[in-house]
Amino acid sequence: LVSLARSEPFAELLRMPFETLLFEAHAPAEEAWKRAGLPAAFYDAVTAEFYELTAHLYRVCRDRAVTILLQHWEGDWLLRGAGQSWDPPPSDWRALCERMQRWLAARQAGVSRARRDHGAGARCRVAHAAEVNRVADARRGIPTMTREVLPGVELDLVSYSAYDALADGITLWQCVREIRRHARTGSLFGSGAVYVGEIGLPENEQP
Repeated sequence: LVSLARSEPFAELLRMPFETLLFEAHAPAEEAWKRAGLPAAFYDAVTAEFYELTAHLYRVCRDRAVTILLQHWEGDWLLRGAGQSWDPPPSDWRALCERMQRWLAARQAGVSRARRDHGAGARCRVAHAAEVNRVADARRGIPTMTREVLPGVELDLVSYSAYDALADGITLWQCVREIRRHARTGSLFGSGAVYVGEIGLPENEQP
């Protein structure tokens, strides 16, 4: 991830006068997170990857008032498999949720540690978020990342890819409230820290 951040397209982006940047960050070291029985060394490698990226961002941007958010792609699809309904869920769904908690905790540990080591006196701040995307499924008794993963891991922020809640404003509000109820977010942004990371009309479903 650091090599990518140092490449010219990303270096140029980091020089631009944005106040907030959101990066969908997935390291090759993380790809096996769903497997059972992973050794501690796997999680240590994930933590190290995010530590090094966060430290690099503090070195490059420390004199700028910019917030940089590192998040993964839509978490319910990562957990289930893209487009999988989990109706009914697989027999090992609880174990999958526990593995996701441990994976997210490893990412968060790297960001938090680097922020402690490199953030003093910096004008920028770097934070880690997990993204949920099938919040409304809980109404149908389907296990969701919001209810089954978020309570088990402390994060800086939770991102919501909100396509499942665009029928009306009330549904969107209810889903954000649901996320806030279950999220454990730390002192950087305070309790119930949620942002809408993606919103709009699903282009493949429009004529």
